[in-house]
Amino acid sequence: MMALVMGVNFLGFLPYFTVITMRYLDGVNQEEIGYYKPFAVCFYFGKSAINPIIYGWKNKEFRQTFRRIASFNRGVR
Repeated sequence: MMALVMGVNFLGFLPYFTVITMRYLDGVNQEEIGYYKPFAVCFYFGKSAINPIIYGWKNKEFRQTFRRIASFNRGVR
């Protein structure tokens, strides 16, 4: 499971890192990056939204605890 989470984090960070690297090392201007930057930022923040889904899918204890918290003490087991 940790390899999956690390892979998602790497893939989510890669587009953002590429855009920033292009900007600073290659001297690409803002207009050229303007098309790719929103895509890269969505991936960058999207990886954080995917992590709970992965944990819920792969970790039974996480699922049970989440259900217990989300049930607001209604007795869900």
